[in-house]
Amino acid sequence: MKGVKNTGTDRYGGAFVTENCLLIIAATMTADAVQSATVDAARNADGDVVGLSVLGIGAGTGKRTIDQHRAVDVELNAAFARGLEASGRVEHLAFMSAVGANPTASTTASGAVGGARYNRVKGEAEEAVKTHGPAVVSIFRPSMIIGSQHTPALLEKLLPLFSFVTPAKFKWITVAQIARAMIATSLHPPTTSGIYHYPEMMSQGH
Repeated sequence: MKGVKNTGTDRYGGAFVTENCLLIIAATMTADAVQSATVDAARNADGDVVGLSVLGIGAGTGKRTIDQHRAVDVELNAAFARGLEASGRVEHLAFMSAVGANPTASTTASGAVGGARYNRVKGEAEEAVKTHGPAVVSIFRPSMIIGSQHTPALLEKLLPLFSFVTPAKFKWITVAQIARAMIATSLHPPTTSGIYHYPEMMSQGH
């Protein structure tokens, strides 16, 4: 099985092939380029093809305008989803969003991670991939992520201390645990779209 994976950084853009997946690095690409590269990658892959996306700005969204945030999190993910659908090869997309995502949240409040404006953009991204992408979309909504470059080291050390009083869907989760859950749904796709918080991700990852 080949995977078309959408990820990104602030410095790189393009597409290349690894041994096990076709990797689209999209943070600095235009939406049209992302869609075209995704279609080509999916159509040229051998065997079954699955789609996964973890593309997003991450930390620093509070310093950007909502349109700058949308340009990456919404528009590029929508382009990726359109490419998957247009390829005719992909029936399922595993998409990483964030806990609290809400397409109707305020656009004028804080754009920092966890703020209302941040949650608005994440919610809009979810709606975009469901509208433009494959028929089935599995949405993963982690809270604090251990092992992410966007999570401060001190916070990573403190989070486990408060795990016993943290509501289930807000519990911290590691990068590896999210990856295992996303891969699990890709290997055994559900028949309907769904949302996965911490409990659901942990059950998928085993």
